[in-house]
Amino acid sequence: MMNKTITTSIDWNYHSFNNLTIRNNYFDGLDIIYNDLTKKPALRNIYVTENRRNGLKLRSVGITIENVLIERNINAGVRFNPRISEAQQRDIVSWLDRREQPDLEANNVLIFPDNSVNKIQVFESQLNQRKFLVAKSTPDCPRGM
Repeated sequence: MMNKTITTSIDWNYHSFNNLTIRNNYFDGLDIIYNDLTKKPALRNIYVTENRRNGLKLRSVGITIENVLIERNINAGVRFNPRISEAQQRDIVSWLDRREQPDLEANNVLIFPDNSVNKIQVFESQLNQRKFLVAKSTPDCPRGM
């Protein structure tokens, strides 16, 4: 069975990409899972062509796209689908090393349930107060089937 591959997958996008050609990939050309709105990510002067699935696959809003030519991809030129598979979620969470807990807290990443955290406050429109919640199953709250 052929493995599905993407030329580039970006999980926490805060980049500006300029003057790229993304072409002739077996699956999607570029897959962006999450755009960090505070960093104003962008695609500029990009040519996306002849990918065997979608040219661009976006999972979140908040990216500037300027002077981009998308043509001759087998499926969609741009596909927006906010769904993130369970396998992708597990992969992203696997990067969060518990030894880095002070860094996680400094970046507002909270893993729950966590008996040391009894209250999470989220304040609207204060960019520094954004929280990332990562859930794990426990005997009290097992993962649903």
